[in-house]
Amino acid sequence: MKDKLRILLRIALVLLLVGGVTVGVLYANRDIGIPTDQLEQDMRTGPDIPDDWTVQISVGDTTAAGIAYAPDHSDYVFALYIDRDTHRFFTTGWFLTIGGSLFEISDFVAALTVHDRPETAYISMNAEKIDRAVVDSGTETRTIELDGSQPFVLVLPRSSGGVTFYGADDQPVAQLFQVARQR
Repeated sequence: MKDKLRILLRIALVLLLVGGVTVGVLYANRDIGIPTDQLEQDMRTGPDIPDDWTVQISVGDTTAAGIAYAPDHSDYVFALYIDRDTHRFFTTGWFLTIGGSLFEISDFVAALTVHDRPETAYISMNAEKIDRAVVDSGTETRTIELDGSQPFVLVLPRSSGGVTFYGADDQPVAQLFQVARQR
């Protein structure tokens, strides 16, 4: 009886060890996903962003986005992450789906969507000095205050309604570019 118990204990220990190593390898290879609290760190290490750059992150339910920019706003990179909903047992975080730079972000507001995600990421270097976003659902409006002198990133549900960006002159910003990403 003791021999059978020892054998079962050894088998359980080996299975636990193999499971731990497997999860460790998946995590090291980023096959599990990036935790929300490590998105800024991931952005900084991915494209080798200098330490003095500012990083802003916005997180929704299924989409996260970030922008990193130089102190003088002369350069930037953005990143769009999704939360994979397949293989939930092994995926617990965010996965980079697109990143880099787009002229729409440097000059205007880019509205980035992944085709099957219910959220849109709005990213801008804020050349137009946008100081607020107004979300109109048809039944109510909500205002999101922004710093007109700083770049911004917002992740909002598509179902929340139309989004209009306004500058300091209280005029709507005319240029909003949709960028769709097929997965």
